[in-house]
Amino acid sequence: MATINNKAGIRETFAARKDLKEVHILPSGEHYFDKLHATHALGEGQELVTLTSESDELKEDEKPAKPAK
Repeated sequence: MATINNKAGIRETFAARKDLKEVHILPSGEHYFDKLHATHALGEGQELVTLTSESDELKEDEKPAKPAK
């Protein structure tokens, strides 16, 4: 799987929006919460990876999205 860009931001969005169930990751690492948008952004022959808020790939992180105050 590609490196996921902004894992902390994705987790924060899941926390703020309880209606969101999945995030769709492009091979480039970009993410979309709308599957239709993600599908349109895919290149030919590329595969979309779909994760939930509980996915292990989103739990490990390099740094928090927002600096602690």
